Amino acid sequence: MADLLLIRAKEDNETLLSHLRPLPQSTKILHVPLVSYDILPLKKEEFKSQPDSKFIVTSPRAADYVIKNYLDFVGTTFYVVGRTSAEKLCNSGLSVAHTAHTASELLSSMKENKREHPYHYVYLRGEIVRTEIASFLEEVGISCNEIIVYRAHYTISQNPQDIKNSNEEIVLPLYSEALAKTYIAFLEKNDLTQTCMRTHIIAISETVLSAVSKYKWRSTSISVNPESAEMVSAISKKIREIVPR
Repeated sequence: MADLLLIRAKEDNETLLSHLRPLPQSTKILHVPLVSYDILPLKKEEFKSQPDSKFIVTSPRAADYVIKNYLDFVGTTFYVVGRTSAEKLCNSGLSVAHTAHTASELLSSMKENKREHPYHYVYLRGEIVRTEIASFLEEVGISCNEIIVYRAHYTISQNPQDIKNSNEEIVLPLYSEALAKTYIAFLEKNDLTQTCMRTHIIAISETVLSAVSKYKWRSTSISVNPESAEMVSAISKKIREIVPR
């Protein structure tokens, strides 16, 4: 049997499960959210100086911010990283000009098209970002400023009992470097590092996987593509590999 350990924010875990179902009946879901988010209030004065800006969204949380303030973004155009974020915006009736798999892919596309589209961009971001989009764009002559629209709160104080009670192989999807590091701190705080030897890590990138390289795991893999659908496929495949044993 396999236990699926979900450590992202509650709403992200619920979304993932909705895409994973149906799972084998013997699969137990362990909910141990180690992060939560606050969507920040919209400050209209931050947008007034560049009324014709195009907006960059690289996370579902930033997409949630836009949707929450829908009327303030009607008629604007978005450049997006990730199918999930793009679908959220499109389903709300907003205009997505380009969707990329990764931030690097988006930046390359914008650099190639800067003569054709000499726009000013506003990057809607969280407090922590891995790719410095605004800095890169400014370096190649593209005007961009940043607005922090959400904050992440990481915790290692969640109840560890579900993991302590688990005797099965664990499948753990990891979507961010910060959350991967938080999980290591959580294991160490609760004397759970012995569970690493029966845990299968599925990471969204090499960088995320490197964040947990301190310990030896039952297996590790990296999603072929960082899109959510590819992660879902990898998680489902791993669970089904374990269950028949």
